[in-house]
Amino acid sequence: MSSTVQLQVQKTSITDLPPELLSVIFQFAHESATPVRLEKDIIPTWMRMEGPEGFQQSVTALVNPTIPEEPNLKSPTLFPYSLAAVCSFWRDVLCSHSEFWTLIVLFVDSKPTSLLEASLFLKWSRKQQIDVFITRRDGLRATFHPDLHEKCQIDALLHLLRPHLRRCRSLHVDAHLSSSFPIIQETFDGIQAFSLEFMELICDTHAFADSDDEDSDWDDDVDEFEPDLSRLVIDGRNFRLTSANLYNWLDKCMDLEQITIAHYKLAENDSYGVENLLDSLEALTSLDQLKLESLHFTRRPHISPEIFLTTPYVHLEDVSESFIEDISKFVFFDPFSVLRITRCPLPNLGGFIPDTLILEDISSNVKLLSAISAWEGENLWLDRCHSFSSKVLKSIARHRSSALYPCNEMCRLLLYRLPKFSILSLKKMIDRRNDYVDYKLPDWKITTDFGPAISHLAVMHCGFEKLSAKDEKWFRKRLVEFHWSSFSTSS
Repeated sequence: MSSTVQLQVQKTSITDLPPELLSVIFQFAHESATPVRLEKDIIPTWMRMEGPEGFQQSVTALVNPTIPEEPNLKSPTLFPYSLAAVCSFWRDVLCSHSEFWTLIVLFVDSKPTSLLEASLFLKWSRKQQIDVFITRRDGLRATFHPDLHEKCQIDALLHLLRPHLRRCRSLHVDAHLSSSFPIIQETFDGIQAFSLEFMELICDTHAFADSDDEDSDWDDDVDEFEPDLSRLVIDGRNFRLTSANLYNWLDKCMDLEQITIAHYKLAENDSYGVENLLDSLEALTSLDQLKLESLHFTRRPHISPEIFLTTPYVHLEDVSESFIEDISKFVFFDPFSVLRITRCPLPNLGGFIPDTLILEDISSNVKLLSAISAWEGENLWLDRCHSFSSKVLKSIARHRSSALYPCNEMCRLLLYRLPKFSILSLKKMIDRRNDYVDYKLPDWKITTDFGPAISHLAVMHCGFEKLSAKDEKWFRKRLVEFHWSSFSTSS
């Protein structure tokens, strides 16, 4: 009689792994997660064309763009949230490690993060420094009335965050409407947030501020909000209210290096003007980089204050021609290294004297030569300037009155993603402006006083398939440094 041995295969589940082993696995996942990057320059270093290698670095960055990795905060696989959703056992193991919960992501969309969940995330992070993001997922944004309840949700989450703001390293609020933003000094009054390095308030759409906001009588007994910011992205309404307040918390930010002020439209009969904005900026003496975006003011030409800003890097985006004109009249920048202008109508830029002028995505309606002709800097960077043509090159090659060329001090020219133009006109421009260069001298590259003569030229992604060997040789014989299209070689 034979006997049979039956082997029983025991089923396993995700809860069978011991917590010690899970902790090790989760630690590996935590270490491989992409960290939050706070060091985001308004004008990246490679755009500034500074130093002997500056031009080469700019071209290299355009030929081989490297996009720094950022955690996808809206991804369903974001650590540790995805793993905590697997089962209660995994969640219990994860929440026993406070270092896993330093990135707090809270949603205010059609499936918002509940206050209970938010309070748990904050509790699990214990005494760790945290980065807090209040944001929305694109696929879950409401089609109708996308701002419905948004302000209430944000206010509730910020109220929950108040006791934890002292250990908050960065705070980011992404809203549909600017009216959903908190009034900073009211929401965070009395908090000494000395760990807060970066605060960012961004939105899709500007909403007119209530007229009562500007006329509010601030309570003298309210304790001041005291962050230690180095970078700030703030909406125009909050900036105005802050600077108008007797207890201006921005005045305490002695290490503030960067500020972006975005989205502001005047209400009817509003007295706030560009001079008020600039006057408030003058008090921020530590600023290294300034960005003004989508700010709209009624022009008042009879007011002409003198504003002095020690901000070397300035970016203007989606502002009016009169706004730029007013800044050029009101403001004295010292020093002034880079002016970057994006999607703006352009006045005559002769009132600005930055070393580097960067023009991006400029409309075909803009008369480019009229805008840049009187500018006296050394480095000109043109990107998607839709009115650029061979005629512009021909005009740059002609003397103005008093035997000066347009852009008379320009010696470095970077042409990027422009409409196709004539190579012959480019060669003639260099020939005319470089007519005083003595190419017979063996050391002409280092002894010539360039400007208006061109020393550096890059033509990148302007629609040309290939430069002929003959033309390439011509450019290399007459320029200190030359780059073309998708390759990068300097002589």
